[in-house]
Amino acid sequence: MEVRSKRHGRVRVPFDCEKGMPHTEAIVKGIRVDMCGEDWPRPKDTGLKISGLLLHKLKLVRYTPWLLQEISTRLNIPSSYTAEDYTLDKMNVDTLIVGGGTSGIFALRRTKGLLIANDLETDVLLDPMTETSDLANTVKQTLKSESSRILKGDFLGKFSEGYLLRVERRLILVNPSKIIFATGGRYLPPIFEGNDLPHVISRRLYLRRRKRYNKVLVLGSSDDAVRTAIVAKGKVLTPEGVKLFSRRGLELIEEHGVEVEEVKWLRVKAKSESLEATWDKGQGKFDAIVFSPVKQPRVEPIANSGCAYKFYPNMGIYLPEHDMDGYMKECNHYVTGGGRGIWWEELSALSGTTPFDPEAVQQLKEGLKETTLRQYYTNDFITVKSPYLYGEGGYMCLCEDVTYEDIMEVVRKGYVDVEAIKRTTGLATGMCQGKACSYIAGSVTRSNSLITFRSPLLTM
Repeated sequence: MEVRSKRHGRVRVPFDCEKGMPHTEAIVKGIRVDMCGEDWPRPKDTGLKISGLLLHKLKLVRYTPWLLQEISTRLNIPSSYTAEDYTLDKMNVDTLIVGGGTSGIFALRRTKGLLIANDLETDVLLDPMTETSDLANTVKQTLKSESSRILKGDFLGKFSEGYLLRVERRLILVNPSKIIFATGGRYLPPIFEGNDLPHVISRRLYLRRRKRYNKVLVLGSSDDAVRTAIVAKGKVLTPEGVKLFSRRGLELIEEHGVEVEEVKWLRVKAKSESLEATWDKGQGKFDAIVFSPVKQPRVEPIANSGCAYKFYPNMGIYLPEHDMDGYMKECNHYVTGGGRGIWWEELSALSGTTPFDPEAVQQLKEGLKETTLRQYYTNDFITVKSPYLYGEGGYMCLCEDVTYEDIMEVVRKGYVDVEAIKRTTGLATGMCQGKACSYIAGSVTRSNSLITFRSPLLTM
């Protein structure tokens, strides 16, 4: 199925199937279609990259108002809406776990509270390297035995009356004394020319669709990039000077003979049925380009709930401010697993128990010493190049067709704060509401803060 982007008319497919991400849904003849369940078109490099800033500079919108009408016809919205009736209930919950990742499931085992998530297919069940492990079996058993305490739905955020959950057509208002944010992390598309082409996808989406791809190129500086390359039997490209591998990741590289190459630049073009990648030291044709630069914690539900976060320059990501046990004193809640930047599933599971077990805190501390997260807890900060920068081209915002060049133009004018970039370029105003592009823009510009994540939210 072919879907075009709103402004530039370029063929797009999802890069990840997380709810609310760009192009996960399309409106075809007025009907909403799940793009993740569809067959995708072959790679195509079509459409025109006309900068939205250029339209304002030349005053084209003022003198040719039909341009706005033309753009409005491409909005990915239904032809009509059907009113939906919701019931509102209040529920007494002492502990609420937000997110269905590995750490959230292990936290559920230690409490009598509830877990809310719209996706319970964790990476440990998707990855061939872990899907038959004891850890995966424990996750499966817990999902089965504790199903009565698991709600499949959305955490909509904090409101004046409390925290709101949505389960089908039921709204549930809760005021828990403790929230454990097990919202996990996400893989976001790096910056390079051609980063919006079909079949440029995240590690998680690749694990779901890996049987469709034979030859894969992996982009990333993380242990997950190494693990992806092992599964795909491919090579890893990492930006020059950016290596975030843990000791365990380096051991995997050595053990499996994974080829890791540092590059200065990367460009990808659609070529027949393939993606043709060219970089400063080589080139090749691939069925898919799979990225896992870093695992960026899903900060938006945490920030929405009044918890503080900060930019961690050692990895180029945003982390909620927390102690070794995951406690966030700003809001009196906890964060676990990928939500605090942990990559390895065993450590993620362990972090799910730290709010309840002091001994687990010490074990986790020892495990994190071998990772690039260790300096977060010692406040030993250094600045590295953003792990998202593979070139000076491509798209920063896939919802609103905002290019890397658009962002750099306003940055040169002094707009380095993500909120200011949003107001001057339109970045983070599309379907995903900044859940993807705001983090990438912030990492590149080293902004101290992101945008304001307002309710209602859609979270894992």
